[in-house]
Amino acid sequence: MLQVRYPKANMNHRNAACDSCGGFIGGARLFCLDCIIKDTELHNTVDLCTAPQCIDARITDRQDLESAHEPTHRLVKARVNVMLRNYGRAHTRACKAFEHVQEICMKIAESSSHSHEATRSGE
Repeated sequence: MLQVRYPKANMNHRNAACDSCGGFIGGARLFCLDCIIKDTELHNTVDLCTAPQCIDARITDRQDLESAHEPTHRLVKARVNVMLRNYGRAHTRACKAFEHVQEICMKIAESSSHSHEATRSGE
């Protein structure tokens, strides 16, 4: 019989617990792009469930973080398990997506300010 080998998933992410409430994350989970893990090669991210109080939480009890997780950090919602070997790629793509959105928002703000200036000069 042929034995199929599947790539190993990071079990901490597959059976993730919320770093805020401690509950099991059964569905989509949020992970932080901004938190930096001290002296480790593992991608042990800050994981949060989708409860509003957890999304807005400040995480201070993780000894492996260089600094506390803040509610203002960038979060990515993962609806499927992110395999350990794919985490770097997911992180890079999410950072690029945030940069793209920021550029679009700046263009909208510039356009809006030019439109307000044109309106004022026409008064």
